[in-house]
Amino acid sequence: MWVTLAGLLPILLFLIFIPWQQFALGHGRVIAFSPTERQHTVNSPVTGRIKKWYVDEGMQVKSGDLIVDISDNDPALLSRLEMEKKALVLRIKAAEQALAASKHNLVRQKSLYTQGIVSKRQYELAQIEYANYQNELAKANIDKVNVDTRIARQKPNKLERTHLVLFLNA
Repeated sequence: MWVTLAGLLPILLFLIFIPWQQFALGHGRVIAFSPTERQHTVNSPVTGRIKKWYVDEGMQVKSGDLIVDISDNDPALLSRLEMEKKALVLRIKAAEQALAASKHNLVRQKSLYTQGIVSKRQYELAQIEYANYQNELAKANIDKVNVDTRIARQKPNKLERTHLVLFLNA
């Protein structure tokens, strides 16, 4: 009997200190009473914060009905993108000039190499330099296209930027 009690005592102590979880299976639905207190998924062509809801739960809406007011998250985004575009245009011009100078140097090095005046290594270095400037120009052009795309996404909404309204499109 004492042996059984001594064996059960550590097991009981162990069960007291392990985390205990209780759960029950069931079916149901949990909702928040106020639509402003629950998360909504609304697709919008621009990003922003919801200022005001014009519909409540259960309301019938038609195409073109006003749903929410959206305020812009970053009102200075468009001007920053324009400044970034100007910087990229200058970077492209600098890369084009460097590429032209590098091409001129490559032609000169090739001519000197065929005449035996410079080594093959110097000619290959000129080729590498020309390829590097081509890559730099390509990267600058890609960056400019990306900024142009971001600007194009922002510009259609420029007039409504201070008071953007989202309508239901069905």
